[in-house]
Amino acid sequence: MCKKKNKVRQARVLYLYSIQEGKCYYCGCHCSLLTHDQHEGKKPPDNMATLEHLYDHWDLRRPFMDQLPDRVKFAMACYKCNQQRGIDRFKKLELQHRIRVFDIKQFLYAQSEK
Repeated sequence: MCKKKNKVRQARVLYLYSIQEGKCYYCGCHCSLLTHDQHEGKKPPDNMATLEHLYDHWDLRRPFMDQLPDRVKFAMACYKCNQQRGIDRFKKLELQHRIRVFDIKQFLYAQSEK
């Protein structure tokens, strides 16, 4: 990830950390503020604060969320909940649905570039 994106991500996590009083959006555990550099090469701790996209990659509304404030698009979640939510969501989607959503997103993206 480029340094500029990483700084923006860190700023968002810090902002959400303060709003959520350091608690995970899903399980309520106290999260620790670590950067990816601090655990490089190792699995992050389960309670590491991460940026959670409330509208995941398969959500058709996601491309239209740019105008909304960060607190509506993102939440801070512990690493464990963030990973588990992604795994659970992916398992629920059937392959055919994932392909259809990907095709629609590619079409929408192409239209927005025109």
